[in-house]
Amino acid sequence: RIIITNDSGPMHLAAYLGSKTLVLSRCANILEWLPPGTKAISSPSAPKGYRPIPDYWTDHILDEWPSPEEVKARYDDWV
Repeated sequence: RIIITNDSGPMHLAAYLGSKTLVLSRCANILEWLPPGTKAISSPSAPKGYRPIPDYWTDHILDEWPSPEEVKARYDDWV
């Protein structure tokens, strides 16, 4: 019924195929890349400008992603 993914290739493919797509964003300003027909949940720590955070290209584990409760609430609102 809905695809939940991060800002990635599968996000773009799901949107292209017309699937309901809920995007979790932490590394980049999702508003720059959000395809039509998708909805996004951004971390308060997500950057607002064009450049992704520097740790995007590292092996560091990023914290401060949207919480499972936020994702569930957005899912419930949409489905």
